[in-house]
Amino acid sequence: MSDTPITVELAQHVTEVARLRCGFVAHLTFSPDGSKLAVAHGSGLWLWNGDFDGPPQHRVAAQEAPIKYAAYSPDSRVIATAGADTRVRLWNAASGAPLSSLRGHTDAVEAVAFNASGTLLASGGADTNICLFQFLDTTSAAVLRGHSREITSVAFAQHRPRLASGSWDNSARLWDVDARREITIFPHADWVRHLAFSPQDDSLATACKDGSIALWDTESDMNIGRWEAHVGGVDCVAFSPDGQILASGGRDGSVKLWNLLEGALLGTLTGHEKPVLTLAFHPGGHLLASGSGDNTVRLWGLATAAQ
Repeated sequence: MSDTPITVELAQHVTEVARLRCGFVAHLTFSPDGSKLAVAHGSGLWLWNGDFDGPPQHRVAAQEAPIKYAAYSPDSRVIATAGADTRVRLWNAASGAPLSSLRGHTDAVEAVAFNASGTLLASGGADTNICLFQFLDTTSAAVLRGHSREITSVAFAQHRPRLASGSWDNSARLWDVDARREITIFPHADWVRHLAFSPQDDSLATACKDGSIALWDTESDMNIGRWEAHVGGVDCVAFSPDGQILASGGRDGSVKLWNLLEGALLGTLTGHEKPVLTLAFHPGGHLLASGSGDNTVRLWGLATAAQ
């Protein structure tokens, strides 16, 4: 695998560089330090270290219900998972050992996220609520209410106290974390499957069931871009670390790379046989991981010849 970052100029050279096989992939994420890859799938949570090749170093079995989402703490030492059993669970990222179980939802937990300092953990549930746990005191949670249907995604801004959430109620919402209040609603034509803040926090990308990607200015709350991306719906989006590329995955089984400066399609990555449900860029920018319902995780990067 090349260590050269995927950039706008080199996007046409991106190709599959490795493939991992596991169960039906619900979510995947790299650790902030870039040393680990966590994959939540039908059989639990699998953890890879190092070159992300071969069998996983640790296999964490789902205890009472499937794991639907995973998030690393900023120091890469803890993994939080969202479970269909209404619980958020915390795990030792190095060993996969269980640490604690958090209660706050009355239905399945669909998504989790840490803030940049690691002091807050947010979870979104099928009960339409967002729970905010103080990481050092997880015995109780503040609850953010506003969505009318299942929450599908939550994400913290990295440089200011903002939280974004997406839902089956055809909206994404922006929240003031300090004030515990809703700031604005971003309307959509269909349900919002996933969302992500840009590295600079100045924009929010949303993946919609109607097949489109929308880009929103988080200062003016205005829509600043929209692209018809995937036939059948968009399931996930991810920003490159330099903020110039947006990757999207969808029902058509493809991964697409978009030039955000020009709003143009850079290329399409094919190979998955079923919908691409989750995407993550490596913090170093040289790898893009995609997870699919075809029971594979594919790693995309630059071939040595492209350097």
